[in-house]
Amino acid sequence: MSRTRISSFILTVCLLCASSGGTLAQSAQLKKTLHFCMEDGNFPPHNFSTENDKRRRGIVIEMIERSVEAAGLQAEFIHKPWRRCLYDLKNSRVAAVAPIRWTRDRERWMQFPRNKDGSLRRAVRLWTVRYEVFTKRGSDLKWNGRTFD
Repeated sequence: MSRTRISSFILTVCLLCASSGGTLAQSAQLKKTLHFCMEDGNFPPHNFSTENDKRRRGIVIEMIERSVEAAGLQAEFIHKPWRRCLYDLKNSRVAAVAPIRWTRDRERWMQFPRNKDGSLRRAVRLWTVRYEVFTKRGSDLKWNGRTFD
């Protein structure tokens, strides 16, 4: 499988899976297995295990497995603390970290899907997360549409 084809595949998998340099191509060509590092905490329904069943499950794992399988590859999930996942990605020990969101800092050393015009390719995201922030009635905390005041 060519590096271009693998890159196209990963770009269509999700905006939330980031890869560093040639690691993805090397992993897929040599082993036909992509190693994904995910945070080891419980985040149901996205990524979790139960007391009775230690096998990791969740919608993020299912979406990645289906995408990887459709490309004729296999996914192997490694669960570690978040910072260790990022360290392993930086040091080419894993092909991708998931789920992850784009930031300017991460853009410096990770690959994210881009359109021809250079903008982020939002159409290939796994999902969009909406965060609700609740404050105590009468709180001075205010949202101006971009930041908290």
